[in-house]
Amino acid sequence: MRNILLTLSISIILLSCKKENNYENDAELCTILAEMIESDQSIRNLPELTDPFFEILDSIRTPNNLTREVYSNLSKEEQLNWGKIAREIAEKRPKGSKKVRDSLWQIQTGIDKKNTKLLIDITKKRGWVSKDGLGCTEYIAPVIIFRHAPEEFWEEIKPLIDKEYAEKRMGSGDYGFIDNHLRGRPMDFGNGIEIKTE
Repeated sequence: MRNILLTLSISIILLSCKKENNYENDAELCTILAEMIESDQSIRNLPELTDPFFEILDSIRTPNNLTREVYSNLSKEEQLNWGKIAREIAEKRPKGSKKVRDSLWQIQTGIDKKNTKLLIDITKKRGWVSKDGLGCTEYIAPVIIFRHAPEEFWEEIKPLIDKEYAEKRMGSGDYGFIDNHLRGRPMDFGNGIEIKTE
């Protein structure tokens, strides 16, 4: 028991002594951002929380020779008919209990808060960052982190993105995507479908 307590104490001390992140080192910053994106999607992508609608729609389009281009040229009524079939199938997929889903969202909310605080810190110290600007080989998309930012951070994020956009470090696409979130997502993005990435 003493050895376990000693090991645990040493582990806690070592973790608390972790050096501060170096935002000026591009390679290190790429790693930090890639880890943020991975954690952002870790819970969101679980089957208990995802809506299989688009996956199912794609799976029924393909055998019916409806490429994305052909599908996009169908009338709204035809698209809605295919969508109705996909929705009926999606509703038959088993879902986790409300208790399980609520627990998972609680964990995800903690991850979102941590990631949001970290990206605010990075943006304040380094400015808005992008994969191309850093030369990252990993997938990074900091826009997703602010798109999932809890409401308690919105007032702090708004002046940051306004400044980064005004100083041309942030493109209009990233700015609009985040700004839309900070206004409660009043506008839809693409094909008339509201993007809901809770």
